Amino acid sequence: MTGLNAEEKERLRELRKLWGKDYSAKGDESDESDELFTLEKIENSFNILANEYTGALTPRLTMNLRDIAVLRFRRDEAVARGDGMEGKRYGEMIDKIMTAEGLKAGDAKPVENVRVDAIILALENRGAAKNGQLISKPELIKLLKRDKGKYNTSLDVVDAMMMSIINTMRTNNGDEKLDFLPISAQIQDSLG
Repeated sequence: MTGLNAEEKERLRELRKLWGKDYSAKGDESDESDELFTLEKIENSFNILANEYTGALTPRLTMNLRDIAVLRFRRDEAVARGDGMEGKRYGEMIDKIMTAEGLKAGDAKPVENVRVDAIILALENRGAAKNGQLISKPELIKLLKRDKGKYNTSLDVVDAMMMSIINTMRTNNGDEKLDFLPISAQIQDSLG
């Protein structure tokens, strides 16, 4: 290897192992410093993409992001050479991969870390936990009986919602609508 120090040579070996050897800018192996620059550019592009999907990175997504990173490099190289048609072709390939995987540019949302202490705190605020421990089943039933929820909904309203859902399903199946809610679908108040 020419023109590279020991650290750069080792880095080039690692990158070649990861990305392969066919990314040298001039198509030959004579200029390893260009090849190192190219592979680091592809690696950087992949890392930027992968950081957008932190927490949701599966092996399949990783493979697709690696392909997109390589295609972005090739698109940029084609545009730099003045070959707009080839650049457009690479851009279409990128779009095809992203569409097939349901990816959208800038649409990645990191997965939120669930904090157990935040869940326990919320339960304590609602009265369903005390000192970090869940309350007993009889206490929970008493709590649920007292809890009215956000909206005061009577059983008549719930029955009307059930009737609407059932009639929608019947209409979708080509059946006639019902005028009365079947007894089997009526909500029975078991908590008083």
